[in-house]
This record gives sequence, C-alpha cells and structure tokens, in this order.
Amino acid sequence: MRLGVLPLQKKVGGSNRYPHTLSFVNDGYVIIPLKDLNFYSQWVWTKRQGPTNRTYYAIRSEKKGSLKLTHFLHNLIYQSYYGSIPAGYQIDHIDRIGWNNDPQNLRLATRQQQAANRATFRTSTSGYRGVGVTKSGYAATIMFKHNDYHIATFPVVEEAIYAYNYASKLLHLDFAFQNEISSDLIPSNERRSELHSQVEEFLKDRNLL
Repeated sequence: MRLGVLPLQKKVGGSNRYPHTLSFVNDGYVIIPLKDLNFYSQWVWTKRQGPTNRTYYAIRSEKKGSLKLTHFLHNLIYQSYYGSIPAGYQIDHIDRIGWNNDPQNLRLATRQQQAANRATFRTSTSGYRGVGVTKSGYAATIMFKHNDYHIATFPVVEEAIYAYNYASKLLHLDFAFQNEISSDLIPSNERRSELHSQVEEFLKDRNLL
C-alpha cells in the first residue's frame, strides 16, 4: 500500500478577546494511506503525546452542542479499513510508533494488551522496560492484569533484561514488548536455560501460567 504524509498543526496566539490573532504552524506529521490523504486533509490535525512521551498521535477536536469531541486519526483509519471497534478494545500501533497509521500497523487490543506493548518509560532507572536499578542489583518486574510481580534481582543487567523479556513473551504473547540486548551481552546458552526455568517456576507458583 502506498503511503502519504499528513502535516500536523499547532495553534499559535488567539484568545477570547483577540480571536483574530489565532494562526497555525507546522508541528510534525503522520503517515496515512496515500489514497486517504485528500479526505483527511480537510481538517486541522494536532499532536498529542503518548503515555511514554516517546511517540505522538494525530487528533482533532470538534464541538457538538455542549460536548467537545476528540477524534484520534488512527481510530478513524482502522474503522475505514476493518470496521467498527468493539466495546472494551482500543487500537494498538504494532511498532509502537503513533504516527505510523499504515492500516497494516493497526490492530485491536484490550487496554492491558496495549499497555504490554508500550515502549520503555523515560523514568526507567535502567533504561530498559521492566528492569529497575536497586542497591543489590537489577530487579526484573513484570506487570500482568494490573499487578506488578517482582521476578528476581540479578547481579548483572543483561540477566534481568532477559528474564523480563522471557516473562513478557509467556504472559503477553503477540503484544509482548522485548528489550533489545546487544549480542555481546546475551547470556550463555546454559544461563539462558537456567533463566527460563527460574521465570517459568516463578510464574507457575503465582498461577500466572
């Protein structure tokens, strides 16, 4: 599918007293199907930051009577290609890039699934998702069904990363976020096998598997 670029705008100036001073300037862009570019260009789209502040989405607002409605562009594109969004579901960007609205990058997800696919928060003390720096080492923690589970604390960061990644695969399946580990830091085959057993035992003991 051929894709096009839709510019985003940012409001500058303007007020209730001086509405004539309102103007718009360019504020980034989003990718959408090229054949839909003219249709969506009839509205002004602005930027909204994502929960982790590592990406953004395109939105537009309109008033209907006393209500102010916010429309997310990725929701509209998903609906135009795949149909309505069932109750209890949201639209997830598979690659976690909110401005990539290629229909093949959009999928249905529950709130929990979408949260599982989020990138690392900027507040992470280690720079990796699910891994925190403590006085005794690196703590691997996984969130599942709104609860945090401390898997274990490891002496080296790569083991904590690997433990989180493996737990995420087991619990979150296709929505599992995977931290990247450089090839020189990947644990040995023997150690990986030990970590697999440790994580599986931890999850089974808590009836998560």
